[in-house]
Amino acid sequence: MTSTDAPTTRLSPSPRPGTRAYPWLRRAALVTAILLSARVLIGLIWFLGLGVPSAQPGFSWFSTGLITLLCAAVVVAILRWARFDMALLRHRLAFAIPLLLTAGLLYGAYGWQPAAQDYQADEVPGPPSHYVDTDLARFHYTDQGEGPPVVLLSPGAAWTMAWQPQAAYLAQTHRVVVVDLPGQGFTQLREDDFAFDLPAMSSAIDAFLESLDLRGAHLGGMSWSAGWALHYASENPENVNRLMLLAPSGVDEPDILTWRLLEPPIIGELVSKLSAVDRSSYANMVADMFAHQDQVTDEVIDAMWKPNTFANNIAATTQLQRGLDWRLTEAAMPDLPHPTLVLWGEEDSVLSVDLAQTFETLIPNSVVHRFSDCGHALTLDCSAEVNTAMAEFLT
Repeated sequence: MTSTDAPTTRLSPSPRPGTRAYPWLRRAALVTAILLSARVLIGLIWFLGLGVPSAQPGFSWFSTGLITLLCAAVVVAILRWARFDMALLRHRLAFAIPLLLTAGLLYGAYGWQPAAQDYQADEVPGPPSHYVDTDLARFHYTDQGEGPPVVLLSPGAAWTMAWQPQAAYLAQTHRVVVVDLPGQGFTQLREDDFAFDLPAMSSAIDAFLESLDLRGAHLGGMSWSAGWALHYASENPENVNRLMLLAPSGVDEPDILTWRLLEPPIIGELVSKLSAVDRSSYANMVADMFAHQDQVTDEVIDAMWKPNTFANNIAATTQLQRGLDWRLTEAAMPDLPHPTLVLWGEEDSVLSVDLAQTFETLIPNSVVHRFSDCGHALTLDCSAEVNTAMAEFLT
C-alpha cells in the first residue's frame, strides 16, 4: 500500500478546555440553554404586549428588552463554548421545546394567577354597598328608594355600578335593589362545587331574593344576567312580577369569537387571564360596547376592568361561557307568562339586534324597543332612553 492509499481520519472539533474533563458541565450548559431559550420565547410574547402587567410600565421595557436580549446572548455563548453536536442538539431541542411550551401553557392556564387590582366598590360614587350572608354566597348589593321592589342583576362580567343610572332614576318611585351574583363584582361564593350553569345561577337568584324577602319583585338583567333572569322567571313564575331584559342572552345562537375562545380547555383559561392582565386590551373591548365613545372614561374602564382581575371572577367567566345552555331559555320563551320588556341597541357588537325578533316572536306578552346609536352597554351608553323605557314599563 502506498502512502497515497493510507486511510484518512476525519478529526472532529476539539472540545473547549474543561468540557472533556467535566461532561456534566456540558449537560448543565445544555439544560441552561434550553431554559433560557424558553425565557427568550416568553420575552417575545411579552414584546407583543401579552401578559405584561400594565400597572408596571417599566416592566415591559426591562423584561422584553434587556433581559430577553441578555438571555439570547447567553444561549449563543453557551452553544459556542460547548461546541455541541448540532444534529444531536437539534434532536434534543425538538423534543424538549414542545415539552417546555406545553408545561408553560399548562402552568399559565392552571397555575399562574394574575395579580388582582386593588379596588373597592365605594371607589365609584353611588349608593352604599350592603352585604347579606347566605349558605350559597355573601352577596354584594345596593338598596335605594321606597315602593314596589325592583331587583336588577349585575350584567355578566360586570357589577352593580352598571345599573347606577337606572337605579337612581327608578328609586324615585320604587325600591331598587342591584345585586352581584356569583362570579360578578364583589359577591363571594361559599359553595365550592357551584356549577356556573343556568340552574346554578337561578339558585343564586332565589337565595338572594329569599334572604331579603324580595320574591315577587320585578326582575331585570342585561346581557348574561338577562338570560339568568329569563331562566329564573321561567322556572319560578310565581316569584317574578314583571321582567326586563336588556341586550339579553337567551337565544341558542353562537357567540362572537371573543367569547367562544373561552370555551376550549387551556385556551379559555389563558385568554381570560391575559385579558385580566392587559388593561389596554380590556379598554378596547369596553369601547366596542359603546356607541358614544365620550362615555368610555378612564373611570368607567377601571370600574369594569379591575373587579374582573379578581381570581374568582376570572375563573367564573370561563366556567359560565362553557356552562350556560341557552337552549333552555329559548325553549321556555313561549310559556313565559310575565309582561316582558326587551331593550336592544342597534349598534350592539356583542349580541346582534337581529336577535330581538326572536324574543318578540316567542315571548307572548313582550314589548320590544330598539334604540338607534346605542351599543351593548345599554345602561351606561344610552341611560336616558333606558331609564324612560323602564319607568314607563313599570308604571
